[in-house]
Amino acid sequence: MRLIPLHLLKKVSLAFLVFLAFCLVGWHLYPESFDHSAFKQLNGWLEGNPGMQSAMAFANTRKFDSLAGLLLAAFFLVPGLAVAAGSRRYVMLGFVPAALLFQPWRMLVGELSGEKPSPGRVFWNAMVRLDELNPGAKVASDHSFPSDHTAVLIVWATYIVLAGSCRGKWLALPVAAILSLPRLFGGGHWLSDVLFGSPLVAL
Repeated sequence: MRLIPLHLLKKVSLAFLVFLAFCLVGWHLYPESFDHSAFKQLNGWLEGNPGMQSAMAFANTRKFDSLAGLLLAAFFLVPGLAVAAGSRRYVMLGFVPAALLFQPWRMLVGELSGEKPSPGRVFWNAMVRLDELNPGAKVASDHSFPSDHTAVLIVWATYIVLAGSCRGKWLALPVAAILSLPRLFGGGHWLSDVLFGSPLVAL
């Protein structure tokens, strides 16, 4: 007895290969000038806006990441938010294999992509430096591709939407999108790291 019909398995495999090819081609062909322009635009919005600067400086710290982690966990733990009370245990256990597979695959993609400095390294002296407001803010990296931060959010949001049984599961999508923005504003990642690198890891 097949758990997945053969015709459906073929369609899923084809979609997987097409999306994988899209990520790989985009990674190699995406113009660097687009990345530079996008970062200058995003980081430039922080100029003259101390409130936004303070918010983004905190949003790029490990403390904020810990708070965000509690929010992500709430979608598993709060009965009726995204998962029905009776199935929370099974949904949480089902997420474990995805979490375990994530790190070695992320490391492999990172190794194959090679060194790529983040915007914070390239524009260190020509950007709004959030680390000057909050020393704990991550604004630069020697290895920018892929954005594992966003990849985790994609894996989590996709799993919640597919495994969830309550209307609140759809909140996972805007939550993931919002939480992925701080690294783009602060200089931790390029836009291509998010558009192509994160889906490549999250697949």
